[in-house]
Amino acid sequence: WVIGLGSTGCEMFRFLYEFSAFVGDDGNPVRRTFTLFDKHLKQTLGDLFRNCPEVLASGIVKPEDVEIGTIDFWNKVKDSADSISSVSVALGDDDLDVKVAKEMYRLLLRYRTDLQRRVKIYVRVYQPENQEVIDALAAEYRCEGIEIVPFGGVKDIFNTTIIMLKVLKDAFM
Repeated sequence: WVIGLGSTGCEMFRFLYEFSAFVGDDGNPVRRTFTLFDKHLKQTLGDLFRNCPEVLASGIVKPEDVEIGTIDFWNKVKDSADSISSVSVALGDDDLDVKVAKEMYRLLLRYRTDLQRRVKIYVRVYQPENQEVIDALAAEYRCEGIEIVPFGGVKDIFNTTIIMLKVLKDAFM
């Protein structure tokens, strides 16, 4: 699931679409579906798929014109609890991202029947001052195969290892 199709959500979707084609034990591609949510879904889909019409025609994209946080949205989470494997929450507001991630975690914990299947809820960190709050959330909400994972924070982007890897890559390429 990709919740929020701003710049981060669109990049997350593009990355997942391009790099998540897996092969099953039988040698055939594993069926994957991307469920997309955004408050401006129709406009976003137009922008997103203008240059990639094959993505929409492939049938693996399931756009949901449901407002995040409404009863319809939470019912979709409940009804899809066993089929959700990962969620990206990038709504542009750390407080809203945390609220959605917490509630998704609780609903998945309550309604999943397949407890062996792992689920990761990726939460975008927009403001550096919220990094500690979201890290604490990730530490607290981690059990029964469901994990909240912060991403995109300043410490994730500008750390010595990442900067040095880029320097080395540029030097040797």
